[in-house]
Amino acid sequence: MENENKNIVVGEDGSYFDGGYWANIGYTLVVNFVTFITFGIAHPWMRCWYQKWLCEHTVINGKRMTFDGKGGDLFVKYIIWLLLSYLTCGIYGLWMAVALKKWITEHTFFEGEPDNNSFFDGKVGDYFVTSILSALALFVPFAGPALSKIIMTRWFINHTVIDSRRLTFRGTVGDLFLKYLLWGLLTTVTCGIFAWFVPVKYIKWETEHTFDENCTPEALNLKANYKT
Repeated sequence: MENENKNIVVGEDGSYFDGGYWANIGYTLVVNFVTFITFGIAHPWMRCWYQKWLCEHTVINGKRMTFDGKGGDLFVKYIIWLLLSYLTCGIYGLWMAVALKKWITEHTFFEGEPDNNSFFDGKVGDYFVTSILSALALFVPFAGPALSKIIMTRWFINHTVIDSRRLTFRGTVGDLFLKYLLWGLLTTVTCGIFAWFVPVKYIKWETEHTFDENCTPEALNLKANYKT
């Protein structure tokens, strides 16, 4: 049966991101501009606005995601985190990336799911070690940037649970390395213009390699539903 959404690009197991390139550029410009003119005060609201857009255009194994985080709640979190960083002479800053990921995940769900049990179980110690490994990976000849990105991405995604479903990331270094080469070449040929499109290119690639670890490709492969 013909599917009306012919423009949707579906991943191997029905995971994809259908947000537009120009929309992402617009959101990014507005977020940065509003954050700048408000001296950072409006950043929590802008961050939630952008995160909501990202989730609404993200589908994992055929299930579209949604985000219900509020800017006011995140603003309070930021105040607490900044205060703790100040009191610990910056040491708490190591916890902030994990704390922010936990908060975002707790407000991310699959549309129509009754569970609403989402959480991030990555530990700060593991994050610190993973960050060091990611930094060291940058020194690997040629594939360093791709390896570094894969290490951090896999750690974050594999510790994410959405509505009681743990996610898993299956992207490979070789695949991302080839993408980086292509995107770098296109950016050079277009005198930097293509760089504006790279963030969405990466989001699409990452999403297409992110799945519910308990689902089988045979059960969730949606490609058959989208005829070209």
